[in-house]
Amino acid sequence: MNKMLSALPFVMTLMSGASANQEDSLLSSVLYRPAIHFSPLKNFMNDPNGLIWDQSTQTYHMYYQYNPNATVAGNQHWGHATSKDLFHWEDHPVALNIGSDGALIFSGSAVIDVNNTSGFFNGSSNKNFVAIYTRALLNGTQDQGLMYSTDGGYTYTPYSGNPVIDLNSTSFRDPAVQWHPEWNKWVMTVALSREHKVRFYESTDLKNWTRLSEFSAGIYGVDYECPNLTPVTDVDGSKKYILFVSINPGMPLGGSATQYFIGDFNGTTFVPEDEATRLLEFTKDNYALQYISQGSILNGTSSYGSNAFIGWVGNWQYAQNTPTGSWRSAFTLARNYSITENVYGQRVIAQEPLNVETLRIDSESISSNVSLGSNNTEHKIELPVVTTALELIIKGNYSSLPSDAAPGQGRFNLKLANDFNEYVEAGLDWGSGNLWLNRDNLTGFDNPFFTGKFSTFTDVTNLDFNWRIIVDASVLEFFADDGITVGTMAYYSSIPLTNLILESPNGENIDVEVEINPLAKSMNRTTIFG
Repeated sequence: MNKMLSALPFVMTLMSGASANQEDSLLSSVLYRPAIHFSPLKNFMNDPNGLIWDQSTQTYHMYYQYNPNATVAGNQHWGHATSKDLFHWEDHPVALNIGSDGALIFSGSAVIDVNNTSGFFNGSSNKNFVAIYTRALLNGTQDQGLMYSTDGGYTYTPYSGNPVIDLNSTSFRDPAVQWHPEWNKWVMTVALSREHKVRFYESTDLKNWTRLSEFSAGIYGVDYECPNLTPVTDVDGSKKYILFVSINPGMPLGGSATQYFIGDFNGTTFVPEDEATRLLEFTKDNYALQYISQGSILNGTSSYGSNAFIGWVGNWQYAQNTPTGSWRSAFTLARNYSITENVYGQRVIAQEPLNVETLRIDSESISSNVSLGSNNTEHKIELPVVTTALELIIKGNYSSLPSDAAPGQGRFNLKLANDFNEYVEAGLDWGSGNLWLNRDNLTGFDNPFFTGKFSTFTDVTNLDFNWRIIVDASVLEFFADDGITVGTMAYYSSIPLTNLILESPNGENIDVEVEINPLAKSMNRTTIFG
């Protein structure tokens, strides 16, 4: 055990009496355990499923792909957790279980069938939950099935008439269903994965489905997965739709990633505004997002979802090998999203984490104004060591950079480091208009596919920049350019990162406002702080 961790009394108590192998596993389990990001209590988790807001109980339900018996994928069930605020999650028993036919429970969605359109229930009720999911059969085929819950989403019964859609296909999965009041029907978005198509179906009762149309565009990769169609308000107040499509494998950075399309949906067909391929992030650790639905039929109307989603912090290239001991994987924080324009006039989405400020431990916050330059090329700030989760707000200004700065000029580095010379880094090269994230200088995980450096262009139309970074034990979420430039990155240091280092390596004058907010632990999990 390293010296820093041994200085924490809780860690010493945890390791007491453990063998060397047990000590390593226990240490990894707590060292990398997030304090505010959801992670499974044990074993393997991947895609979020059935994210839904129950207005009647003021409760969020989150289901997820879960293997209850191992720390690798397989044996898929639906795990289940609930929350009042998307931070404090309560664990519940597995909600969707493998039945007597042995079919695995792949990804899908959930709705509240308030008006009992399905006929599963005794009448109208906010407890009428229906899960729509992919059944992965033992013969290799995939079809779409239903389970229903009469207790508000905690226990489910399989529909005796399953499957509700069967194409005799081995790559037909991940249904996402919403109620659309203007057409008085349910609409399903589902992937014909190996054909690189998203197909739309309609139904009035969730049991009988009619094919509407298909969509195929963008990067194909190998498989389309987890399509989500969600309405969003445009900048002019009109309604638009965003179609999210996850791809695995074969994305440009390797493995899995998510692309999206902005367009219109008329109840039958999705038509994109253009042929552009837009990636959700410039990194590779956010996959299989699902929007948070605000129920289905609420007093005859629908809120069409909440313009918020949660994604899986992982990449299929290495997700089953990460060094987290008895558990694997985490989810992003819930994020709001909206349509906007970047500096080049291109229509994109902006993302921001929801309500993080409610977790701030104000008494432990640090604010500092730092002037970097030729006489002060580096400034170090010791991070408050009270929680694994921190919010960093970084506002910078180049006070003397020439307007014609060349690539390599205007370099700014931000490092989160420890005393073992490990660090994760965010950097900016003003002269070339690029920023980057870097996790190469860590020793906690070695994998050939665990790409270390990620870069993208950024807005350099003026001499200011504004970053927001959430770090939490082994998860980093980065937001720049008012949420247009976003990256999620898993990271694994051998000991916690306890210092913030700001650098102007060329000695250029950069004024930096720093706000460091420790975030109160919200998850009922054991971290290095207990």
